[in-house]
Amino acid sequence: MTAFYHVDPEAWLFRVPIGVIRAYVGMLPKLRARDSLLEVQRLGVGTGSFKKDDQKSIQRDWREAADLRSAGKSNRVVATPEQLGSMGIAMRRPKKT
Repeated sequence: MTAFYHVDPEAWLFRVPIGVIRAYVGMLPKLRARDSLLEVQRLGVGTGSFKKDDQKSIQRDWREAADLRSAGKSNRVVATPEQLGSMGIAMRRPKKT
């Protein structure tokens, strides 16, 4: 899972809530499939195996995906502690020292 989520192995064992791990594991097949399709595109474009129009279309898609101008603008919805609890993700407040 570290290949896709970039979390150190110790965190998976001791710090990541089990509900989050279950959600991540559930997404692995989709992530692997997406990665495989991207690799096929990379090879096809790199070797010239695709038609020129298809290569241009794929490269245009890559350029659009790489556009960082919208970085920082987010439409994320942050889950509440109640919503997280309903998904099996426990919330604890750290003890003040």
